Amino acid sequence: MRARRVAFCVHHWDLGAPRGSTVHAKCRKCGAERDYPSTVEPKFTLAQRKSKVDESDMVLSRKTQD
Repeated sequence: MRARRVAFCVHHWDLGAPRGSTVHAKCRKCGAERDYPSTVEPKFTLAQRKSKVDESDMVLSRKTQD
């Protein structure tokens, strides 16, 4: 399939199999191609996530006590 030239495309990526640290992708609509990282780094560790949940529970309980 040949890539079509378009001014704007809301891409619909088909992802290939991981190759090392990247995954090759091709848009179903316009044929654009790009590589994505094959792994995603978490924003929070489980311990950090739990502490954030505990903090929000404390804020909610203070609001309901007032």
